[in-house]
Amino acid sequence: MKFDRKTVDMLAGMPDEKLGALAALLAASKGLTRDGGIKPDSARKLKEVMRNLSDGDIERISELIEIYKNN
Repeated sequence: MKFDRKTVDMLAGMPDEKLGALAALLAASKGLTRDGGIKPDSARKLKEVMRNLSDGDIERISELIEIYKNN
């Protein structure tokens, strides 16, 4: 998944249940487990943070993802 403004907007627009399921899937793919998805209040806060990311924030996150993938 490419991490760009389009992706952030798509994630921020997901229903809470789908965002929670995706978060659980991503965590499980990295060896972390989380039962029950995420709480509605946490989903709301996460969406708020995503909606407030600047283009510079997104660029830096993308750089960090690439560094992580290459290590």
